[in-house]
Amino acid sequence: GSLEAVAAMLVVRVGLISMIVPMYKSHVMNLAPRHEYVIASFLLGLAANIGQFIGPLISGLTQRRFGGMNEVIAVSVIFSLISAGLLGWVLRPSKQTTTASK
Repeated sequence: GSLEAVAAMLVVRVGLISMIVPMYKSHVMNLAPRHEYVIASFLLGLAANIGQFIGPLISGLTQRRFGGMNEVIAVSVIFSLISAGLLGWVLRPSKQTTTASK
């Protein structure tokens, strides 16, 4: 039933977060100059914390408007699209790599 679907989507979400956060952070730190590591780390942490704060608010408003299961499916689809977009952005060739290969 719906409990199994929610559990499966939660596992997928946790798996995506577990993969993308360390890769995204290491990529950003690789691009940031050494003297800006603290600022880059701060901004990454701030973005993650703001997302955790805003996510439940958006979820609650969506549940109130559309109902429970529709919200779970919508959030899963949106999260997957955002994760895929971030993954594509992180894995794109950087200017340093492109310049070095020429």
